[in-house]
Amino acid sequence: KALEKKVAHLGRHEEMYRKEITKQRERLMGIEILAPANFRAENMGIFIDAGHLPLIYIKNDGSIEQIKTEGIAMGLSSPLMFEKNVQVKEFNVNKGEILVLYTDGINEAMNDSKEEFGMERLIFTLKDNKDKSAHEIMGSLSDEIYKFTGGVDQSDDMTAVIIKCV
Repeated sequence: KALEKKVAHLGRHEEMYRKEITKQRERLMGIEILAPANFRAENMGIFIDAGHLPLIYIKNDGSIEQIKTEGIAMGLSSPLMFEKNVQVKEFNVNKGEILVLYTDGINEAMNDSKEEFGMERLIFTLKDNKDKSAHEIMGSLSDEIYKFTGGVDQSDDMTAVIIKCV
């Protein structure tokens, strides 16, 4: 209920958000997942973090913003505790800008020297490819990680969602 109140001000999209939040909560409670929600309406972005990594927001001017919310991981507490602690961040999104969601397997990918790919390389790769399509950015990121790791087997999942605003 608290989460629903926090997104209530979004007007005509409110019912869609409520249904999606309820569906996600019921379907996924008790399972640790990458669970940020990202909605775009009329140049507004909304980010709800369930205890995971910050959203990377690449603006048209090339500047980077990491959007992080406070809260606890979904599924590690009661639904009431989660809802009381969830935080919603709003920001403006413009055509051509990029939003990136990722698991820690991306920035923590290791080479044979046990060196991590890291946030600096991740952000550089995203920024260097910002003028490409989302599909091409994903391909470039995948290529860079593979080149860095040298094909070494990884111990964690590597998941990224790249959204280019159109």
